[in-house]
Amino acid sequence: MKCNFNGANPYLRDIPKAELHLLDAGHFAAEEKTRAIAQLILTFLSKKEINKVPIKRSF
Repeated sequence: MKCNFNGANPYLRDIPKAELHLLDAGHFAAEEKTRAIAQLILTFLSKKEINKVPIKRSF
């Protein structure tokens, strides 16, 4: 199945410093790729001002 991700482009254009990560997952990506998504979120937040708040990593 080939997907079209053009709908994501406006977010990248309109939201400064936005990131887009395409995962090889189905409709329930959060269940299929939990660790990968969590790592992407933690990495993203570590680059932002929120990184001053301690984050407990349990994985």
